Amino acid sequence: MKLMFLLLFNILLYADGVNTIIDVASKAVKTKPLDNMTVVSSIPIANVVFFGAVGDGITNDTSAIENAMRNASTIYIPKGVYVINKMNIPSHVYKIYGEGTILSTDKYGAIKQEDNIDKLEISGLTWIFDKQEASIHGMINMDSLKSYKKNIVITNNVFIGAYSVLSKPANALLFAAKGKNGYIENLKITNNKFIDITRAGIEIVNMDKNLKSYVHALLIKDNVFIGHKKIRAPWKKTIFQTAISLAGVQTDCEIIGNYIKGFKWGIEIAGTAGTIIKNNIIYAEKKSISISETYLNSKQIRIPVDTKLIDNLLDASGLRIQNAQNIFLRHNRIKGTIYLRLSNGVVITENNISSDNAETVSLENSSNTEIMKNDIYNTRKSYEAEGVVVGHKESDSSNHVFDNNIYLKRGKIFERNTKKTKIEFKNNKLFRL
Repeated sequence: MKLMFLLLFNILLYADGVNTIIDVASKAVKTKPLDNMTVVSSIPIANVVFFGAVGDGITNDTSAIENAMRNASTIYIPKGVYVINKMNIPSHVYKIYGEGTILSTDKYGAIKQEDNIDKLEISGLTWIFDKQEASIHGMINMDSLKSYKKNIVITNNVFIGAYSVLSKPANALLFAAKGKNGYIENLKITNNKFIDITRAGIEIVNMDKNLKSYVHALLIKDNVFIGHKKIRAPWKKTIFQTAISLAGVQTDCEIIGNYIKGFKWGIEIAGTAGTIIKNNIIYAEKKSISISETYLNSKQIRIPVDTKLIDNLLDASGLRIQNAQNIFLRHNRIKGTIYLRLSNGVVITENNISSDNAETVSLENSSNTEIMKNDIYNTRKSYEAEGVVVGHKESDSSNHVFDNNIYLKRGKIFERNTKKTKIEFKNNKLFRL
């Protein structure tokens, strides 16, 4: 029975504990020094314990796990706490999974991937930072400098404590594209938990100022993000803390079904195109979602276009859209103010929008906006509440249509000094509190 069990599950054994590896399934014997840097990939699945990993939370297991990777395409990490730092995954490895905990004690994280990846799944593991020094590097750091990362799945992992005892915040996952051949494509991050995060749960950025690299085809779905709330470090007032941060993503990004709580910003996208944000629940301190431009260099900016927000619950902190085009909001429940700045072609329809600020929807230097069939509530106790504000101070805001909205509010409806032109109000209903 034991032999049949081993045959079925390809359990890997040592013949002499040092040099000989037996693949039970094929009954093949491979003799090779484990410290040889040549990639062998001679066995299908490797249990890292059989290659010398201890998993006691003290011993550095990086070399042992790298040895396992040199000899297999699938890596199994059983229960235990494994210290891993700056590990580079060989291109032939396509799956890393298990029930183990990965503890990183280096500023570059557990994985600092520099080589190309064509296919990889990372699943089932718990990732913890300890004494991490850097402010931007991730537990999993995929820096695509002149290399590509594609067809990557990160699923069912737990990322805990992406923060530093040396008072610098850090990311859980970082993907960065830069250089002529550097690109990120077809990345799926699903069903993970991000706990006690101080900077970003997921940061994906195109860093190339000359637009030679690209990032596209992303799916971020059904993850849970919990921000670190007991920050007592010098960077507390200026920290960039967001659950999901995307910059320079060219097209085809979906952010669906995530739960976010305890961050200053929920989702921050800059200079992205073709983004769908759907069915997310976000409780954030400053803004639930921010959509804005990104600066490539001193002369070039990339503006977000063709973004859709559908069926989201955005609680308490509202929404900011700045320097964007063709943004569509529908069936969202938004608590807080919607701020539109320097934007064109924004459609806000069939949403429930409520705010206790003076402004519920505020437009500044924007044009061609359609606000239709929304329920808009202003619950501010003061009679200074304006509900919907067209323009701001001396700004130029034009070509707006307000159609079939229902306003429940105090005070005035649409009033503020502005250079507004071609603004049409029709079929709206006002119910005063």
